[in-house]
Amino acid sequence: MKEHRIKALLFDCDGTLADTIMAHEKAYQKVFKQNSLAFDKNLYYRMFSCGSLSMLKDMTGDKYDTKVLRELIKQKNTIITEYLDRYMVPNFMLVQKIKESFYGHFNLGVVSNSSKISVSHIIERLGCRNVFDVILTKEDVVYLKPHPEIYLRASRLLKVKPPECRVFEDSLVGIEAASKAEMKTVKINIKKCNKKHRACNDQILMMNIN
Repeated sequence: MKEHRIKALLFDCDGTLADTIMAHEKAYQKVFKQNSLAFDKNLYYRMFSCGSLSMLKDMTGDKYDTKVLRELIKQKNTIITEYLDRYMVPNFMLVQKIKESFYGHFNLGVVSNSSKISVSHIIERLGCRNVFDVILTKEDVVYLKPHPEIYLRASRLLKVKPPECRVFEDSLVGIEAASKAEMKTVKINIKKCNKKHRACNDQILMMNIN
C-alpha cells in the first residue's frame, strides 16, 4: 500500500484541542432547567460526540420535533461562551506542539461537530486564531461525523488528497469519520495529557508525522 507524505493536519476541537465537556454540560443543564426538562447526565456523556441534535433526540425520547430541539440548541449557544470561559481546560501539550512545531510546516485545520460560535471562541481562547487555515463546524456540512463529509471537505479546501491528511481525534465517532475519508488518525486522550501522563506527553512532544 502506497504511503502518502502528510501535507495537512486536521484537529477535532472538543475533547482534542480542549476539554469542554463540562462547559457544554453546564450550559445544557441551564437550558433544560429553564424549559422544565429533565437532563440525563449519563446519556449526555455517552452522546456528546455525536452532535447536539442527535443527543437531544435521544435525551428527550423523540417527544419533540426538530424545530423545538433546534431552539434548545440555539438557547444553549447564546450562553456557551460564558461556560467555556469558566470550565474549559486547554490541551496544553497539543496546542504547544501545534504552535511550535506544526505551524508553518503543514496545512492546518479544525474539523468539528460543534457550533461555529463555540469552536471560534475555543480557538480564540487558545490563542490559535491565526494558526489554522481552515475551520469547519456543523454549519458547514449536511452530515456530521461519523459521516466523512466534513473531513473530505477540509481536504478539498486545503487542496490535498485525503490520504495526505493526518487527523487528531478523541472520539470513536470522529475516528470513524476519518477512516471513512481514508485518513489515518492520532488518538488523543485529553485527560491523560493534562495530567502530564508520560505516554501521552511522549506521543505529542516526540510526534513525527511522516
